[in-house]
Amino acid sequence: MRGGIVTPEFARPSRRTLAWALPALAFILSCGVLGLMEPTETRYAEIGREMAVSGDWLTPRLNGISHFHKPPLSYWLIAGGIKLFGANEWGARIGAALAGAFLLWCVSRIARRVRGDESGEIVLAPLVLASAALAFALAHQLGSDIFLAAAVTGFWAAYLDPDRRGGMLPWLALAAGFMVKGPVVLVHTIVPVIVAALWTRDRPALRALGAWRGISLFLVLSLAWYAIEAVRVAGLAHYWVANQIWGRYATAIHRRPGPWYYFIGVVLAGMLPWTIPAAAGAWRGWRETVRERDFPRAAILVWALLPIVFFSTSHSKLPAYVLPEMPALALLATAALCARGDGVADGRARLWRAAAGVCLLAIALGLEVAGPEALAHVVGATFTTMLPLPAAAHVAVFAFAAAGALLFLDRPVHGAAAALAAWLVLLIAAHSVEGAIGSPRQLAMLIRRSRVGAEPVLEYQTFNAGIPFYLGEIVPMVDVRRELDFDTPDARSKAILPASGVRALVQANGRTWVYSPAGHTAGLASALDLPMSPVARWRRYEVAVLNPVE
Repeated sequence: MRGGIVTPEFARPSRRTLAWALPALAFILSCGVLGLMEPTETRYAEIGREMAVSGDWLTPRLNGISHFHKPPLSYWLIAGGIKLFGANEWGARIGAALAGAFLLWCVSRIARRVRGDESGEIVLAPLVLASAALAFALAHQLGSDIFLAAAVTGFWAAYLDPDRRGGMLPWLALAAGFMVKGPVVLVHTIVPVIVAALWTRDRPALRALGAWRGISLFLVLSLAWYAIEAVRVAGLAHYWVANQIWGRYATAIHRRPGPWYYFIGVVLAGMLPWTIPAAAGAWRGWRETVRERDFPRAAILVWALLPIVFFSTSHSKLPAYVLPEMPALALLATAALCARGDGVADGRARLWRAAAGVCLLAIALGLEVAGPEALAHVVGATFTTMLPLPAAAHVAVFAFAAAGALLFLDRPVHGAAAALAAWLVLLIAAHSVEGAIGSPRQLAMLIRRSRVGAEPVLEYQTFNAGIPFYLGEIVPMVDVRRELDFDTPDARSKAILPASGVRALVQANGRTWVYSPAGHTAGLASALDLPMSPVARWRRYEVAVLNPVE
């Protein structure tokens, strides 16, 4: 009780804080459970490691070769984590985990701003986001999209607050997003603001975009690095515009195609178990906006849907592209789950809770029934079609089922917390099969433990960034295609070794380790007339040793 007024249980500040702080802590503590996954995580981690080692914070490099696919803010954060915690999974992913934690805090603040201090959505929204399948997965995966999502959600947390809308915070967040992934940040922020403001005829919301101080700050912070590197590196500006912006959106040169409904499927699966409440919340948000012309609610709806439409027309598609919309979808889902009438949850809210409960029970049943066959497929089992699930996976099944039951009992906060716990336990269960699902950690550590002294390591006809990351050194590449237009001949010679030079390397340095597609090292050994010894096989790749001729 404060000042004679009874504070509702769900509005206690301590509970509001715990609702985002505990999931955030879970993200941070679990970020190093799995080895880095190939190819995205290992690539970002290795760029960060090389940046931390070299001290060159301007030019990102991947295995010694300049890598200008993305601006450097993601790499700076990864390199900072590696500086603090070392070149390991924890060091590489801590920045991504903190970005995920920031998402949860921002969602709680947005719910408070839009729905009021006494809304149960303040407590439920961060838990819904944390337990949504795509948000949970990508908060535990190293890449640029989790940092972009943090910048986008930070922008909305500031812009939906009229007291901060005209300040510098929205523009700082916008600049951060630009330095993570370039102009695409505008699709998640400025474009939805304009559409929502025009829809609701909210002139102050639209007028705030014209703040010249904010625009100036954004331009300075977001364009300085681009300008410096474009001046230093000939042809880089054209490469950014033609290849990384226009090429990604309008062409298939990056080989990431997908049908027009690609992102609809991603969102439907990625919002599980909250897919149906999210759809209901979007419909509810549309009706509220048409009736009340409320800018914040319209903005959340447009933020959730407009970028999905935009990316559906792109010729380059990846699930992570819509991660910045997950917070908005979580807010819409929470609005449906918390719909109230006369102080109690109305019939529709109970229906959406039951629907989410059914999804959770279906996940539990699917994991228990189809999990053994799926596990056998994932690990590439040859003599059986089913493998027993790890013990932790059965615990996850129980947690999913318990979460579903809690939703049927009208306990959405507890149900969302149980769903998050289930995903965390499933993550722990995945540790036992991390190699099969894409982590080269064990293979790289085998090389590291088995090498004697400074025996050379090569990558032949393929490149796996996890090898140099876990070895802590640049690994020369043989017959590997890389973009070399922006590097000096000296840098190229250190990173690229011609096949004709392999024999001399082996003869001069002795036993040489080779990572290649399975069976390819034998062809190289035969062409160079060198003895070869197979060491290990991982998925479609192998490690072998080339020995000198006595």
